[in-house]
Parts: sequence; structure tokens; C-alpha cells
Amino acid sequence: MTDRDLQQKRYIAAGIDIAVAIAIGIVFAVVGAVLGFAFSSSTSTSMVGVYLPRVISFLGSLVSLAYILGRDEKKARLSAICDALWQNTLYRDAVEQRVLGPIRTRLDAERDRERAKTAATRVDFFTLVRGED
Repeated sequence: MTDRDLQQKRYIAAGIDIAVAIAIGIVFAVVGAVLGFAFSSSTSTSMVGVYLPRVISFLGSLVSLAYILGRDEKKARLSAICDALWQNTLYRDAVEQRVLGPIRTRLDAERDRERAKTAATRVDFFTLVRGED
């Protein structure tokens, strides 16, 4: 089996995973809306009608996927957890500050180092024009 065949199978698997995650999210949203409507319309002060849609939408937001290079299951699990937490507005700021912020800082530092390294070896070529064109 060639690398191209493997890559195509990975794309197909990724598409299936994304479709499953979207379907699960839609199911959670629909169930939350239906149950929330059913319980809130029966009694106006029902605690179930108030909190059930929120709980179901919270659980639906915890569905996540992560793709990484290699076979490190721990890294994939942590990436999926971070993605799920980032999707929830309650945890987004914390994930931005504690996870994504340091990663962005490190990537910017690496990019600046590469630019400085490249700039040090840069050669400017000048041409002299003889006569008038």
C-alpha cells in the first residue's frame, strides 16, 4: 500500500469522524430543545425545564475531535479535551490563556528565530545599468 493510498484512507476516516461529531452535536441540540420545550411548557416554574436544555447543550459542546501526527494517544486525548473546553464559552478564556497563549508565544519565538537566521545569510544583489535604455 502506498503513502498516497494511506493518505486517502486517513482523509476518509477524518471525514467520517467529523460527520459523526456533527451528528452527535445535532442530536444533543434537538433533544435539549425538545425536552426543554416539553418541560417548560407544562409548568412555568419547572427547574427541569430551565436547566435541562443547558445541561444537554453543555454535554453536546464536549464532543470534540483532534488529529495529530504520529500515534501518541495521550497527546490526541489532551488535544481533544482542550478543543472541547474551548468550544464551551465558560472555559474558552482559560484555554486561551493557559494553553493556546503559551503555544502561540513559542511558535512566534520560533518564527522570529528562523527569520533572524534567514536575514543573517541574506545577500542583496545590485545591478548596474550601462547606458540608457
